[in-house]
Amino acid sequence: MWVDRNNLSNLFAKMNLFSYETGGLLLGRDASISAFIFDEGVRGEDADEYIPNTEYMNEILHRYQSEGYELYGMIHSHRTREELSCADTHYARSLLRLNELDDILMPVYVLDSQNVFWYQVTMSDIKKLIISEGNLMEKQEKNMKEVIIPEGKCCAYTCGDCGYSDLDEKDRNGKIWCSA
Repeated sequence: MWVDRNNLSNLFAKMNLFSYETGGLLLGRDASISAFIFDEGVRGEDADEYIPNTEYMNEILHRYQSEGYELYGMIHSHRTREELSCADTHYARSLLRLNELDDILMPVYVLDSQNVFWYQVTMSDIKKLIISEGNLMEKQEKNMKEVIIPEGKCCAYTCGDCGYSDLDEKDRNGKIWCSA
């Protein structure tokens, strides 16, 4: 998987114009991320949540997929936190389940440091990725698949602090994931 450096600069500029807990789609072709679609999201009661505007995102995604683009990931911003929250991971796995995908990129853009921290989420694992010369990871060739963005939210909370954790939903290391 490759990331176009010019597109990353464009992404950073767009993310800096808005507040934290906003996000967007990372799209591309031929295992190269080349498009970023910004989503301000839907504001809920909590400013520490990013709730994707699924109606808007699915409309845009459908248009891009009809032009041969694939969804490679969703990025959203945190003010200071570098890691995915429980709700972020839960949302990523909802997207995987809904679309029967193997993995999804879920980078976090930290506004205070203006850095992107890249994560690859699967149903059983979360890997932190390092960009080296634009290379993120090897992506197996797959048949293009039309996907949709699920309802849900991402947040900036530490697991257990918000009261949404589900004691029955643990990963292989025994960590409790958010049920928000």
